[in-house]
Amino acid sequence: MNRLSFSPRRALPFCLAACLLAAAPVRAQPGAAAQGETAQAAPPALQAQRAQTRARIASEREALAQERQTAEAACYQRFAVEDCLSQVRARDRDAQTRLRREEQAISDAERRERTAERLRTIEEKQRAAQDAAASTAPRAPASRMSVQERASREAEARERAERQKAHAQAKAAENAQRATAARTREAEARERYEAKQKQAQERREKHRQEAADDAAQGRKPAASLPQP
Repeated sequence: MNRLSFSPRRALPFCLAACLLAAAPVRAQPGAAAQGETAQAAPPALQAQRAQTRARIASEREALAQERQTAEAACYQRFAVEDCLSQVRARDRDAQTRLRREEQAISDAERRERTAERLRTIEEKQRAAQDAAASTAPRAPASRMSVQERASREAEARERAERQKAHAQAKAAENAQRATAARTREAEARERYEAKQKQAQERREKHRQEAADDAAQGRKPAASLPQP
């Protein structure tokens, strides 16, 4: 059977995902800016590189869709249609999975950068409020304001973590549902293919038996069945 000839454009090195993870900022702690540890937004060069990667992924997806359509059309010209379609779709799933992993690595890095940038902004506001309070009010009100700001930041962090957890759970459930549907379709295709093979074998056996009976009774044998 003809195999799909996937020919995506030259991909960026596989170390891109690892580099993004290594370069992604971690959660900033109070006082981190003073130590030079506060994460910054991605530099323009890295942002441009990510944009190029996303454009390449979109182009590869379009190419994969065209190649799959062509290969499936070719499968319908063959005897073992379902087996051919299963192989075409399996190769397409592998390619799509690779593209999703590249895309997810970029999205994860950008999400961590946005989170770190928000924390940095909160810390700057907190320090500005503390400085203003220290210059215009007694120490006690300034101390109370610091506690309030810290409580607000912790509440925001908990809410953000809950949203991320809910999103991850929904995504996992969606992926599991898709995998189950794919396995069901493949099993049905195999069953249809095996049923066709069994029917063809039964017809051949019946024809051979009829030919043997005709020969035993001196009758002219019937024309043979065409080869599948």
